Amino acid sequence: MILHSFSYFSRAARSWVPALSRAIQVPRAQSSRHTRAGHPKSHFELVSWNIDFASSQPSKRCLGLVDHILNSGTPDIICLQEVRLDVRASLLGNAEIRESFLVTDAEPDLEERRFSTMTLLLKKRFTYNTSTDKPGDRAKFSIGPVFRQSLPSATGRDGLYVCLIPPYALDTFFGIINVHLESRDAYSYRAQQLHQLTNSLHEPGCSGGLIAGDFNATTEKDDSLIEANGLQDAWLSLHGDKEPNAPTWSVGRRRDPRYEPSRLDKIAMLGLAAERMEVMHPGSIGLASGEGGEVEWSDHRLDKISCRIWPPPARSLSALGLTNLSKLTLYHEKEGLGLPVLQLFYHSKAVHLGEPAHQ
Repeated sequence: MILHSFSYFSRAARSWVPALSRAIQVPRAQSSRHTRAGHPKSHFELVSWNIDFASSQPSKRCLGLVDHILNSGTPDIICLQEVRLDVRASLLGNAEIRESFLVTDAEPDLEERRFSTMTLLLKKRFTYNTSTDKPGDRAKFSIGPVFRQSLPSATGRDGLYVCLIPPYALDTFFGIINVHLESRDAYSYRAQQLHQLTNSLHEPGCSGGLIAGDFNATTEKDDSLIEANGLQDAWLSLHGDKEPNAPTWSVGRRRDPRYEPSRLDKIAMLGLAAERMEVMHPGSIGLASGEGGEVEWSDHRLDKISCRIWPPPARSLSALGLTNLSKLTLYHEKEGLGLPVLQLFYHSKAVHLGEPAHQ
């Protein structure tokens, strides 16, 4: 595990500075925090895009891609894969990103890699400096620990793990994991990697989360990997009856003739509910004179999802035998706290409201 942090751009310092993260509290049965007024918006919108490190003009392509993301409705969370160092510098220098986002990997002394993952959070949705609370911050999710989880890999792949702490339960968190699993023919590595990442969503205190990114699902065995780990494929849950194999890679421009267009990019969930999901096709930029023609922003399509963190999916409640809804309603009405208190009530009994793992 390699600890990381989010950074925000400071106008005073004219640089990116580390944001403070909140420690996950030790569980207690009762706490004054239960009486906080207001509850957070329980929906988050997330986009995930492999931005293609290999094609020409990577920085220009990436900025065109990001501009398109922001103009299509600014998401709360952005997960990028295949971010080169020069592309990272372009992102960190972008005025809109500086104004609106927290970013990982803004540290100047990062390990030099050919490419890596990078996660961005919309500042107005999260509390990131707990020492200087602003009005409304207590109803926002806080940023908890951020780290890179080492994985079995021949090429140094990892999972960029962000813990998001809900204001109604400071002893729990949701995991957002940005991944680029092992490439092409290395299914055995991908199977190990996803299994390890799934286990991290079952750690004590974790109430669920999602794994988003390039799953490099190039074989038939990859098709069942998410379900085999007790996760839910967000795309299949919404569109499985109509477009189960909607391709996200090698559409239009074939990067590798050995592979047909396929759905390499996925979002796997535990204890969350996917409400909307779409696949967006990349635009293109003109090449410099002499090169001729155009190049697409990426050889991958973008995954865009709106997911619900609270209340949890019905399967999670029924799988735990929590079906006496009248009793639950009386509990939260008596306290005057709204539905989120149910998570505190059951979490204190060591019950996690996540999707059940396959046996």
